[in-house]
Amino acid sequence: MSVRHHSVAFLRANTPGLRVAHAHEIVAAFFGYKSNIALKSDAAYPIDDIAKAQTMVPDVEGIKTRLAKLIGLPAAIPSAFEIADMLTRFLVDNGWFGGTVWLYETVENYVTEVYLVEKDYEIMNQLSGVMAETNAYFDEAYFEEVEVTRTNDGMIIEAAGQYYGSNDPDRVFAGDTIDMTATIKLDRVAGHTCFGEEDFMIGGELNDDWYEDA
Repeated sequence: MSVRHHSVAFLRANTPGLRVAHAHEIVAAFFGYKSNIALKSDAAYPIDDIAKAQTMVPDVEGIKTRLAKLIGLPAAIPSAFEIADMLTRFLVDNGWFGGTVWLYETVENYVTEVYLVEKDYEIMNQLSGVMAETNAYFDEAYFEEVEVTRTNDGMIIEAAGQYYGSNDPDRVFAGDTIDMTATIKLDRVAGHTCFGEEDFMIGGELNDDWYEDA
């Protein structure tokens, strides 16, 4: 059987009263499709290629949207996040996927609360040249604005934020804030949620508002 059929069978076995047609629609949503028909007709990025992927971003929001539209679901059906977690564990435990999973309520929150926090050391290294222009000690990056763009070939995530520092009191003030933009590019491998290894880039420049106010 295909990944789709195995996933549907697993979901039904663990969700009493779930209809076959509904299970197919939920699995399609998990993989980022708007319908089961769309999943089956995708010849460019079939979900059976999931083993080739290195990053999985389960579509929790898509599952939530699909659940809201399906009529006749079991009263005790798990939440969208719980379903995403169940299917992810199933795919990993059965050896279909062995990469990194970004499982969160939203992609935006995962990026700011997990991904970019774990990238702090790399961010600091990539911005070391900008930091050297100041007389400040930098502690931690803060990202607030995140924009996710989904295309036919993948996903592009852009996050804007600032790196705040503390000026050395024994040296002349030359700025203590760096404006940053992080870009994460994910190329599709299988479905709309399974990608190759992410391409991460960070750029920044010294915030010179202090100079204008001086």
